[in-house]
Amino acid sequence: MSGGWTGPLVIGGVGGSGTRVVAEMARRLGVSLGEDRNRSADTLAATLLLRRSAWYDEQVREGGAGFATAFEVLEGALRGRLEVTAAIRDFLAGAEADLAGDGPGPAWAAERVARLVGSGTSGPEPERWGWKEPNSHLYLEALHRHFGDRLRYVHVLRNGLDMAFSDNQWQVRTWGRLFGIEAGATVSPNASLDYWIRANRRAVDLGEALPAGTFLRLDVDALCADPVAGVDRLVGFLGLEPEPEVQAELVAMPERPASTGRWRRAGGVAFTDRQLAEVAALGFPFDR
Repeated sequence: MSGGWTGPLVIGGVGGSGTRVVAEMARRLGVSLGEDRNRSADTLAATLLLRRSAWYDEQVREGGAGFATAFEVLEGALRGRLEVTAAIRDFLAGAEADLAGDGPGPAWAAERVARLVGSGTSGPEPERWGWKEPNSHLYLEALHRHFGDRLRYVHVLRNGLDMAFSDNQWQVRTWGRLFGIEAGATVSPNASLDYWIRANRRAVDLGEALPAGTFLRLDVDALCADPVAGVDRLVGFLGLEPEPEVQAELVAMPERPASTGRWRRAGGVAFTDRQLAEVAALGFPFDR
């Protein structure tokens, strides 16, 4: 596989958008997303460091130095060259405490730290590397400040009308406040759609203002409808030229989700004209 780009590739989007298939395609293209991943192909080191809402707020208030530390740790671990200093151990202890108390729990957090530290000096350095963690879209500005022109960020979108009925509403409950949305244990389809609109609008506006070649907006619905064109866009963005057999495998990966069009079957929910117009402005016309 030819191409000069090395990394990082960062894959993000509102949870449930289809980031998993993009991650699987990236791995087939030779991009290492770390060995510690879940069934959704999330890079769990990135989850440990970036899925921390109170810490995120603190960093935004204080200038974001911790964001840079998180990215340095991720790069070191994912490239197999992390030097675990006392300062890094303290940083990881803070992340472990955050995720133990407000997340998957202490055993999960402890395992993530252990595996992250262990990966820091294991194996040969990958030619291409990155991570898949949907919440990464919230860090887009900080990612570009830190990595500059090395960054390749893929923002994955799926029709927001379908997303409004997804079971995956973790982002809305956790990050909705950043977009003026208050959500409790139960998230209404209207609140979910408003989050989808505002979070994606922010990511797209920020991404499209970055230098050319840094940001790719990838519509999973379009990818499933025309995988040849979608794969061409992805490999072109990464500057890679896969062998014909790899290209064929990539084209075969996207599958139209059974939940596509579920908003039409839901019934009883009236989205506003404003919401429908904003969904259309993000590339998903109402009659699609």
